[in-house]
This record gives sequence, C-alpha cells and structure tokens, in this order.
Amino acid sequence: MVVPLGVVPGRRYSMPTIGLALALWALRNQDAARIRRLLSPFRILGASVIGWPQLRRWARAYGFGDGTLRERAERFAQEGLARSPLSAQTHGIQARIFASFLQPV
Repeated sequence: MVVPLGVVPGRRYSMPTIGLALALWALRNQDAARIRRLLSPFRILGASVIGWPQLRRWARAYGFGDGTLRERAERFAQEGLARSPLSAQTHGIQARIFASFLQPV
C-alpha cells in the first residue's frame, strides 16, 4: 500500500495523530466518536459504527502496563508528554503531544 510520508505502516495514520487520539481519549476522557470526527479523514461511516474502535486497537498496540485499555493508553500519552520538546507553560496538551510524536522514538 502506498501512503503519504509519515503514515505508520499498516495503520493509515501518522504517529502524531495516533498519539493525539490516545491522549484525548485517555487523558481528556473525550468521547471516541468526537475524537474520530476531529482526526479521521474518513467522513462516510456505516450505520452500525459506534465510537471509534481504532482507539482500542491502538491502545492494545502502543499502550503498556497493566489495567484497562484507557489506563494503558494514558501511560503511552504521558510518556509522549514527557518527551515533548514544547513547554507545558506555553503550549497546550494537543500541541505538546503532536510535537512529541513528530520526533523519532
């Protein structure tokens, strides 16, 4: 499959987008459907689609430690915030998460 530069192989999204989605879901407790509307370029959904199952898949793939998928995703997002080159005093969580995952891991 040919994808744009920066897209994680087999994922259809860039790592900054995955990190931001998991941070909004785990740290900000936002609704999965709202995160999907914000970040997904795919606007046409089937009638049976509820939320965004991809968040759980990403939490399984990238989250770590014990606990629920949200708790695992939270640890992943916290690690991303810790690596962010942007200051917490001058930048919001979205910018800091996005910037942290632009860097090679």
